Amino acid sequence: MTKSGEVNASLPVTIRIAVQDTRPKQKSLTSEWTPAIPSVTAAMVSIWAVHKLTKGREREKAVYELYKTVAEHAAAAKAAAIIAWSTRRGTERKRAIAETKWRIQQVGATLNRLGLLSLRRRWRLKLALYGLERINMDSAMVTFRRALTQDPLEDPDRPATSAMKEEVERATGELLTALDSEFARWM
Repeated sequence: MTKSGEVNASLPVTIRIAVQDTRPKQKSLTSEWTPAIPSVTAAMVSIWAVHKLTKGREREKAVYELYKTVAEHAAAAKAAAIIAWSTRRGTERKRAIAETKWRIQQVGATLNRLGLLSLRRRWRLKLALYGLERINMDSAMVTFRRALTQDPLEDPDRPATSAMKEEVERATGELLTALDSEFARWM
C-alpha cells in the first residue's frame, strides 16, 4: 500500500488466518491409560490376595470351632455310654442306650463336617506334588463307636457292669488323641 491508500499490485501480499481448532482432541487409549496399568494391576492382585487369605483364615477358624465341638460331643457320648453300661434293666437303660447312640451320631456327623470343611489343596515341597489334604478321622471313629457299643450293650438281660468304664474312657482318649494329631498335622 502506498501513502495514498492505493494498492500496488506488484508487491505480493501474504495473509495469514489463524483458526483455532474447536474439535475435541482424540486421545489414544495407549497414551492415556498406559501409565495407570501397573498400579491398577497391582491393586487387583492385592485385592485378590487379601480375599484369598481372608477366606483361608475364616476356614481355619471354622475348622477350629468344629474341632472344639467334637471334643464336647465325645465327652457327652462317653458320659452317656458309661451310664448305659452301668444302669440296671428298665426304661432308664433304654433311654441311656438311645442317648449313647444319638451322641455317637453327633460325633460322627461333626467329624464328617470337619473332614469336608478341612479339605484343601496344599503344595508339598518334598514330593513336589499339588495334593488334597483333609482331617481324616474315619478309622478312629469306627474304633470309638465299637468300643462304646459293644455287642451286649442293647441286650435287655445283661447285668449292669462298671467294667466297661475303662474301655469307654480309653476309646474316648484315643479318639481325642487322634483328633489332636490330625488337627496339628492339618494346621
